[in-house]
Amino acid sequence: MVAKPLLKSGLRKTIGAGQNTCVWTEPWIPDRDARPPRPSDRVTYRHPKLLVNSFIRRDTRDWDTNLLIDYFHPEDIPLILKLRPSNTWSMDGYAWNYTKSRVCSVKSGYKRLQETKLCNAEVQIVQASITGLQSHVWSIPAPGKLRHFMWQTLTGCIATTERLAYRHMGTDRSCPRCGYPEETINHLLFECPPALKVWALSDNPPLPGYFPSIEQKIEHQSDLIAATPLGRSTWERHVQSEMPRSLASHASGNTETDLRAIFSQRHTKVAPAGSHLSQRRSHLAPRKLASIEDECWRKANLPEDGEEEDALPDPLASSTSPVDLQRPTCQIDASWIYNGTVSGLGWFYKDQIGVERFGLQGCRKSLSPLHAEVEGLIWAMICLQKLHYTVIHMETGCSDLVDMIANPTYWPAFTSKLVSFQFLKAGFSEFIIAHIPRTRNLRADSLTKEVRMSGVLFSYIDQIQPDRTSIRNV
Repeated sequence: MVAKPLLKSGLRKTIGAGQNTCVWTEPWIPDRDARPPRPSDRVTYRHPKLLVNSFIRRDTRDWDTNLLIDYFHPEDIPLILKLRPSNTWSMDGYAWNYTKSRVCSVKSGYKRLQETKLCNAEVQIVQASITGLQSHVWSIPAPGKLRHFMWQTLTGCIATTERLAYRHMGTDRSCPRCGYPEETINHLLFECPPALKVWALSDNPPLPGYFPSIEQKIEHQSDLIAATPLGRSTWERHVQSEMPRSLASHASGNTETDLRAIFSQRHTKVAPAGSHLSQRRSHLAPRKLASIEDECWRKANLPEDGEEEDALPDPLASSTSPVDLQRPTCQIDASWIYNGTVSGLGWFYKDQIGVERFGLQGCRKSLSPLHAEVEGLIWAMICLQKLHYTVIHMETGCSDLVDMIANPTYWPAFTSKLVSFQFLKAGFSEFIIAHIPRTRNLRADSLTKEVRMSGVLFSYIDQIQPDRTSIRNV
């Protein structure tokens, strides 16, 4: 099939027992792009049929670190140690390396194809990209037609005389209002005398000398719009450090209104007599009419009484809600960061009569945060079975973990882990796992973060919650 080369370029072998993966010829190293491992300087011959299970100890089902040091490049060893060989002798499989679920999708395949084309082509970038700014204007709190107008401004789709002449739809490039030699979009909105009059009455006038290009002006104005009560202020974070604080305090909600008013005023001014534009001229000034439309839109989008309270529940109330004591409950969590060396696993158990137990483990860094969550679940199940608990209600703040348990076929990269999970689940007479808000999982969350920050490999189980000092001293 046509997409076969693309599919093969993004596949990675997942390691179960390592019995059907060749070390030097197949892509099983979990790098950004899956690849075979690099040999160490001491390796003079690479056997083409050498299998991955040759580097897995049979007694512990873990990696033989001495062999890894002898055979592989030092930079590849931490990547290999992130992989967890299967304890149930599962077969190796395949996974797509560019999605969280490791299932290939059309979207991820298209993105991979575009990245490959960019790497193979020599592209000369002559100016900064405005793609992010074009996307940003669609998220500002303003009516749809105003967001569309700002997007048109950035993409050069405004019908100025300069743009019309460029498209061979006219020959006169001069401004029809002031006679300037060329009516660009920047001139129309920010430099023409009628536009300057509108900005003089505006709460957010352009700042001379700070934003010379049309893209910088639109970015500045869109940040001011985002600073209104209906939006989030990126103005203070992005620009405030480069100019006096007093300039950043001018943000109000009329910026998009001013832009649209200038454009409407220009069109009604230059429209031929008898045209639909001239017939639709209002007795109100364009800026006043645009202000009325803007105010109506803002009133229509204000939250109703009690709406914010329903949308944003009180985190304190959520965190102190009582645990369901109809059955024993175990809350689990994992802590993982990209540049860390240790993953923190933890669980908190409470039964009907109030018995509480805690489990903490610092282990080698997992392949991803979701891998750490799965390992935390499996370790908690092992601990609970050793404590002879057969009825349990698991709770986790990771919705992907719950989805993985419900739909294991959609997560091929976790096949060996899910086999271990099913084996352990058979040891419980009743087992339920559910998703809860993170605000209700604060105990396990705080403990796992302490374990991860300690940077120590250890395991700890007790009926008394340990303090932070004891964790650091383990």
